[in-house]
Amino acid sequence: MRLARLLVPALAALAALPFQVSTGQASSSGMEWKVFVSGQGARLTATSVRSFLGSDEVSRSIRFSALCNPQQPVPYLTSAVALRDRNATVPARHELRIVMENNGYISVVGDLDRIATANARDNVTRYSFPLPAVSIFFDLLTRSNSRIYPIINAGSLGAGTRLRIRESDRAKVSQFVQACQRFGPQGAAQQRSNATRPNACRDYLNGPNPYNNNEARTYSPEVVSRVCGDLRMDVRPAACMHYVMSGRVPWNRQGGTNWRPGNAADLCRESRSPDSRLSCFGRQINSGATYSAAIEVCRGT
Repeated sequence: MRLARLLVPALAALAALPFQVSTGQASSSGMEWKVFVSGQGARLTATSVRSFLGSDEVSRSIRFSALCNPQQPVPYLTSAVALRDRNATVPARHELRIVMENNGYISVVGDLDRIATANARDNVTRYSFPLPAVSIFFDLLTRSNSRIYPIINAGSLGAGTRLRIRESDRAKVSQFVQACQRFGPQGAAQQRSNATRPNACRDYLNGPNPYNNNEARTYSPEVVSRVCGDLRMDVRPAACMHYVMSGRVPWNRQGGTNWRPGNAADLCRESRSPDSRLSCFGRQINSGATYSAAIEVCRGT
């Protein structure tokens, strides 16, 4: 099971900007934010711009982008990652951490975006992942006078992207977020709950299901608690739940896929590796185990 990789052609076009290499010393640098909104979609970009002493040359490289449209209202984010070892094998999927204030973070699984990486032509790897428009991440980017800038960190793989933003650019992020909310049902209840304690897992769970035509449903607090547990800032348990509830996972040998939310929540509870857990569950079912027994066996995967 993979997280939905949508909007790849648009991301590729977005990243296809020239990058110039200079041997001079950088004299100034900054992050340039741009937003484009139409009835067909919305696009947000943050471009690193550098100028050099004694030269008119300017280098530009898109470090971050986000896209949404009526077919995929959940923003699809792409972030640059500077590898520590350029000779190392780059994993197709890697855990990223979006570091917030007080060292809190959102944990997501990014998919290697080969097209955006190649088209950017700056020798910097890029990973992509979905993240709800109603989330602490976008809230931090739009918060007035905040001096805290999110960092999309790749951990042991390499340095990530620090999203510095000027006060005048926060309105561009707000414009993007509002467009994505118009494109799909984020849910008034989701917005109200997000205004209290940040919970990326809950927000993603109560948002559109990318595996079921972006249909959204609001789960009871009990179900949310069973799915997310202590992983409030990790969307992987919610992604597992979306996949199961989309009717793609048989719960018996007869092929039944109509899951009760409580049972699906038990299967996906605090899952840091949905692929492994669902594969384990499938093997247990095929061997003749009941769904409850299979859930118990696979709980640790």
